[in-house]
Amino acid sequence: MEKLSFTKLIFIVSLAMASSALDYFPEGYFNSSDLTKITWAHAVNTKQLLETNLKDSSIQMLEADLVIGTLTNSNETTVIMAHPPANTSDLSFEMFLNQTMEHNRNLTVENRKGIKLDFKEFPAAEASLAILASFNGTDSEGLRFPIWINADILAGPVNGSTDVKVNGTRLIQLQQEHLPQSTLSLGWTTRFGRQSSGEVITNGSYTREQVDEMANVIKAAFTTDSEKSNAQVTFPLRAGIALNSVENINYLLDQAGINFSSPSVTLWEGGDDPILDRPLLDQFVEAINRNRVFLDLPRSLGNDTSASFPLNPNFFLVFSLVLVLLMMLFR
Repeated sequence: MEKLSFTKLIFIVSLAMASSALDYFPEGYFNSSDLTKITWAHAVNTKQLLETNLKDSSIQMLEADLVIGTLTNSNETTVIMAHPPANTSDLSFEMFLNQTMEHNRNLTVENRKGIKLDFKEFPAAEASLAILASFNGTDSEGLRFPIWINADILAGPVNGSTDVKVNGTRLIQLQQEHLPQSTLSLGWTTRFGRQSSGEVITNGSYTREQVDEMANVIKAAFTTDSEKSNAQVTFPLRAGIALNSVENINYLLDQAGINFSSPSVTLWEGGDDPILDRPLLDQFVEAINRNRVFLDLPRSLGNDTSASFPLNPNFFLVFSLVLVLLMMLFR
């Protein structure tokens, strides 16, 4: 599999000077407008994974899941880092945030990490934004790194669940109230890849109706010129579905662009999704534009850091070949 070459990110302009999707990174971040070069760690939901990825200089963004649950060996209910149905973790959100802030505080800006907080339920989002507000009130300088607030707020493809657990309008209100400098990452519930029933879904698209619904939510949420000029919005798209939806995705960004100067999309993939067709992915990126596409694709791009150490997807092939050769030699 072709492996991406990632260049080191450097900060060159201030937030006030940024004028593209790079606004999502408070100090500016880039010496280019190619958002696909940002690298991600996925499912950073344990102490070990947080520590490992904070030390990894090749990672710029830490994606993590948040739910209401309990810490290991504790009966205290709080916001923890875990993906449903898990409801226990050795890492609370406050611990996650404190450790990330401490890591970033003493580093030059080019080595700081950003975070993408993925909410599967509204209570966790509400509680986490309150926590962020308290940190922002006491240590606003400590929060000078990218913070993304991510949730599925609408039902989407393929026959995506209508049981949407995060109220988008209320989420936007809380984000604007507590941490308006953060980036809103607003998506759809989806069904794709291998399902628990055994069904495998390999086709689908984001429809015009679905992107219109999202555009209308955005337009209704931001009404003043000040709100529009300061808002930072990206749309997380399930990559295997998005590659079939270029026309409608361009339409969505054009509609959102009526309100904002720099809307973008973030392609992501599930653990049971088919590996992406790389030429189709490249075509999508070029069609949408590299300054509007983030790629959070650890499996398809061969940079999965959701284990305790990074694995190259060719590792197991090489290991298997070596093992076969050794068995033949020592038979």
